[in-house]
Amino acid sequence: MAVNQSKEALKTDYISWDGKDDDGNPVEDGVYFFAGRARSNGSESDWQYIEVGVDRVPIKITSFNVPYAFAPKKSGLKINYTLNEAGFVTAKVFTRDRFLVRILLNNVKVQAGNNSVVWDGKEPDGDWAEEGEYHIELKVIDLTGNSSDVVTSRR
Repeated sequence: MAVNQSKEALKTDYISWDGKDDDGNPVEDGVYFFAGRARSNGSESDWQYIEVGVDRVPIKITSFNVPYAFAPKKSGLKINYTLNEAGFVTAKVFTRDRFLVRILLNNVKVQAGNNSVVWDGKEPDGDWAEEGEYHIELKVIDLTGNSSDVVTSRR
C-alpha cells in the first residue's frame, strides 16, 4: 500500500493513500480504516481511527417495475426493483398532486440484486387509500454515501 507523508511548515503531518493494496492493485469498494497515533517528546497519544470509503461504481436502480393496475382495497401493490450494489432504500407513495401518502421503506439496508416492497393500499392511520393515480418514488444511497437518481412510476 502506497502511503505518502508530508511535513508542512507548521510541523503538521498528513498521510494520503492511493487506494491500492501492498501489491499495487486497486482495493475493492468498501470501507477502510486508518489507524495512527502521534508521538511528541517521548510520549504517545491514544490511537486515532479514520474511516475512508472507496467506491468506484455509482449506485444505480437498474430496473423498477410497478404493476399498472392497482385497487387499494383489493390487493397489495408489489414494487420490484433491482440494485447494482447494496444500499439503503427509501420508497414513498405520493398522490397525483405530490401529497405524501405513505413511506414504505425509510433508509432500509438491502442487498444488491432483485428486491421488492409491498404497499398494502393503506395510509399511515390504517385507512384505505382512495382509488386514483399514485406515484411510487424510489431512492437508494450506497454504503459509502453516494445517492442514486430518484426513480418515479405513476400508478
